[in-house]
Amino acid sequence: MEPITIVLIILIIVGVWALVEMALMLRKMRDTMGELTTTVNEVVAEVEPVVNKLDGVLDEIQPATKQVEPLLLKVQDAVDAATHDLGHVSNILGDVSSVSANASNASAAVSNAAGKAANAATGLISKIGNRGSASKDSQLTQAEPAAQLERPAHARVEAAPARSVEGDEGYFTYPAPSSEPVEDTTDAVSPETTDAE
Repeated sequence: MEPITIVLIILIIVGVWALVEMALMLRKMRDTMGELTTTVNEVVAEVEPVVNKLDGVLDEIQPATKQVEPLLLKVQDAVDAATHDLGHVSNILGDVSSVSANASNASAAVSNAAGKAANAATGLISKIGNRGSASKDSQLTQAEPAAQLERPAHARVEAAPARSVEGDEGYFTYPAPSSEPVEDTTDAVSPETTDAE
């Protein structure tokens, strides 16, 4: 046998095998197409009532859509009116802003005038006060011992000597507690209440 004959026999066997495979594949495809057609027909049968209902709903909606257009026109008119009113409100707020700015300026002017008047009065009083300060100083030094005696006993506090500790400049140092008992004067009658009676 020649090699060409062997090649031809192999090619014929391969061709027959390919035809058998193609026939089997076409048969499977035909079965699949039959199943697909059946499934599509079932889906169409199920969808058909839904489509009919949607058609009925659309027939009912069409008169309502005719009524929506006038409503939209009324809403547009209302929006236009509201926009116009907001423009008026904006103008009013601008007027209020200018009035409040004028009032603020007037208030500042009054405050400045009052401050200047107060400063002038203070300067005048201090000038008058400087003239009689020598006589007042002598009256104050004489009045201090009398005022000290008029205070109740529990209100008198003796000043403790100030102690300075390094690093506490500017702080007040409280006196150390004394070992002497403090008199309870809450039940005692104060001199002011006896004078009032």
